[in-house]
Amino acid sequence: SQTELPSKPQLVGHRGIERLAPENTMVSFQLADEMCPDLVGFETDLFVSWDGVPFLMHDSNFQRTTDIDIVFPDLINQRVDWFTYGNETARLSAGRWFTDFDPFETLSLTNSSTHEIFRHQKVPRLIDLLQLAATRKKLVFFDIRRPPENSPYHFTYSDQIINTIVSSGIDADLIYWHYDWSFNTSADIPADVTRFDWPKPDRPLQYYLNKNVSVINAAWWEVLWSEIHDYKEFGLDLLFYPINSPWLYSLYWCSGVSTVTTSSCHTLSEMEYPVFYIESSTYYWIWIINALLSFFCTAILLKISTSRYHTSLALPYPM
Repeated sequence: SQTELPSKPQLVGHRGIERLAPENTMVSFQLADEMCPDLVGFETDLFVSWDGVPFLMHDSNFQRTTDIDIVFPDLINQRVDWFTYGNETARLSAGRWFTDFDPFETLSLTNSSTHEIFRHQKVPRLIDLLQLAATRKKLVFFDIRRPPENSPYHFTYSDQIINTIVSSGIDADLIYWHYDWSFNTSADIPADVTRFDWPKPDRPLQYYLNKNVSVINAAWWEVLWSEIHDYKEFGLDLLFYPINSPWLYSLYWCSGVSTVTTSSCHTLSEMEYPVFYIESSTYYWIWIINALLSFFCTAILLKISTSRYHTSLALPYPM
């Protein structure tokens, strides 16, 4: 019954609200907070520029999500951390691509003035996101891409990131720190912070407790359904990603998972109870795969049967 239902999982905005706004831009994070009552935090990806500025970007080059083909057409395949932030990266538009291509076919859900805001988005610095998160009391966690060996910050990139976090003034409990940072930096890390890690099949759960890890950030297919209870028994919180479909969200809701990362927080926030329907495209693919498997199984059985029949005909008739 609904009274026995676990609490609704809280939401973390994956690169903001990337299905409605250009990913990893300030407007994406702002809209996520404004449109999603259940939102508790932001997830993003970090690089450190050639001049030492931590900034938000997922891809290893700027080709997909900026107008680098216009600004620096000869450098479209160059790594993003090869550029200086102040003189180069800051000149790029991080939103023009979204209005040009409408990747999720969602532009019709926002108006033309919002589209203009999208087009003028710049690649944000980490400090920009931290200031927003501090103001709105949202947690922040991120994947970090290490600079290449020839970068001035190949060995000190963690220092740059941690110093930026500490100098931003954001409360330490709003940051999910990867446990390994403390071993790769000379910067001061606040005590009693929340540490996270990713699941590793060869690691016992006690390993995470020994490292003071309390949160496991896992792709939903990385942890078996039967293992969720084991993590809970060890006091480890599971943060699953990417949970974008209502039916998948409903499964983890019923399993008692407390938090998920999503690109569709505007949709999942509106759910009042679990639902167990799937999108038509998923339904069609299930039937197509089943039909193909049935065809191949039938063909194999027919081939085996035919082979046996011909073998029996070739045997000498008993006298």
